[in-house]
Amino acid sequence: MHSSGTPHFRTLVFLDRLFGEKMMQNLIFQCTAREAECLGRFLSEVFQELSAWHASKATYEKRAWGTKKELPGFREATINDATPGAMLDFEDYRRYLNKWHAQFTNALMACFNNGEYMHIKNAIVVLRCVCGYYPAINWQGTRLYATVQKYSETERYSRQDIWVASSSLLGNLKARQKEWVLPQAFSTVSY
Repeated sequence: MHSSGTPHFRTLVFLDRLFGEKMMQNLIFQCTAREAECLGRFLSEVFQELSAWHASKATYEKRAWGTKKELPGFREATINDATPGAMLDFEDYRRYLNKWHAQFTNALMACFNNGEYMHIKNAIVVLRCVCGYYPAINWQGTRLYATVQKYSETERYSRQDIWVASSSLLGNLKARQKEWVLPQAFSTVSY
């Protein structure tokens, strides 16, 4: 919808709602195991695209704005849709992405800390799917790694499927660790 330039579709608003802490927590919990995997794949595709935009100002402007600045998805809101608003600049986009990562981390942590089986199992499934592009910020990665490590140590005899899944996820998080950056490096542009 974004790349098609669908009128009145605000990609920014959609992503802001999707990555809302409560929304994401509810999405993860309500899924069956297979649906959680599909949700994880969808989020992986979203994070892949958002990460590409994050890496380069030129890529962001080309894909988010369109080659002729015709895509409405990242325009600022206007009082009436007759006059288009200004495009969201690259630095502000990076701040939004930082916020979305933080909200996603908080949603995952809420699922893990809930203690309920489906919350934990689905959070592990979703996190495993997005591990190629998330976490990107060191404190979020460290926090998630410690939580997953706790489950890999404590669930060995009580819930073996969570123990196996969390132990497997630790390797993915460990491999991703070398790409984690400080929050300042993630959210601001260095010229």
